[in-house]
Amino acid sequence: MENINILIISPFSPKWSNIASLRWERLAKYLSKNNRVTLITSSFPESGFEKSFDIGNSYLIEIPLKFYAKNPYLNESNRILNNFPNKKTLLNQGLKSKLNPILEKLFPVSSGGMLYHDIFKYKNFIDEIIRNSKKTILITTYGPWFTLKIGNYFKKRYKNLIWLADFRDPSFDISSYKNTFFKSQTKKILKKADAIIVVTKQMQKEYEKLVKKKVIFLPNGYDGHPGQCKI
Repeated sequence: MENINILIISPFSPKWSNIASLRWERLAKYLSKNNRVTLITSSFPESGFEKSFDIGNSYLIEIPLKFYAKNPYLNESNRILNNFPNKKTLLNQGLKSKLNPILEKLFPVSSGGMLYHDIFKYKNFIDEIIRNSKKTILITTYGPWFTLKIGNYFKKRYKNLIWLADFRDPSFDISSYKNTFFKSQTKKILKKADAIIVVTKQMQKEYEKLVKKKVIFLPNGYDGHPGQCKI
């Protein structure tokens, strides 16, 4: 696979202390043992609390956020966690949980400080790498939703591109069939995906039912078990 580039689009930086950061940080390290791997992610303009990370021989490209309401990783050592939220906090959280999926569908945003990602810079970097490579495997990890848009965009643009759509979280409520909009949007955008990867058996079952093709189960329990990292 000497002439194959693997591009991983994971907007949650491996520098951030976030569960969403860990999956592709460690898989990038594993894949970089025998492949040329580039991990493209977002970044805050100011330096703050950044956890140690290890992506092996992967090349890291950081794209500054266009806008954010707050940097949750700034001065983390002084942050006090409130274990007893009041009614107003709970109401705001409930409102956000309903609005966030819609906002993510329309704009390149994600939670954790109302992060607005620069999708145009993502596309520019990805396009340059693909054009200068004989063959590219593009891996997008959901969420936010704009990662799926990126995968679909480049799959249409380049016939030889292999697109793997990874889901560490479901893009629709798999426990309920009322969420028809996001189910239909997921089905539509995954038509051109070469492979779909999920983290749980339940997601595998629901996504196979939705897209009518094989879905790969790749759990997060891969530490110390490199065989589970094969994609």
